[in-house]
Amino acid sequence: MADITPDPEVRHRQRYLAGVDLLVSGRIPEAMETLRPAAEEGHPGARLALGKACLEQRDGQGAIGQFRVLLEDPPTDPGMLGYLHLLVASAEALLDREEAAESHLETARNVDPRMEHAARDLRRRLRKGRPPLIRF
Repeated sequence: MADITPDPEVRHRQRYLAGVDLLVSGRIPEAMETLRPAAEEGHPGARLALGKACLEQRDGQGAIGQFRVLLEDPPTDPGMLGYLHLLVASAEALLDREEAAESHLETARNVDPRMEHAARDLRRRLRKGRPPLIRF
């Protein structure tokens, strides 16, 4: 993607929006390539989208790496914090680390009770030996 503006914040936002568009359209490798520079420069939305792209590619370790960076300075919004823990649980499940996944599911429910349904659904999928369902 050609840089359209010299302003780094605007450039990161442009990369983020372009990357999300690619991600939603199913062009995951291109999305990852587009999102990575903005994520590495600290754009949290790009990092979240890159982590989701890793999940889509079934790269649990890559997803955990992206989400852990976001958890180093946790969001103050309980919904976003719970969602991040739900995503980490999905990534842990991809790596067959059920105890770690359960721990993050419990944390997601504790920080935001609205995560109860999603946590229950993921737990059910894990018990049936089915991979986590990722929705964008």
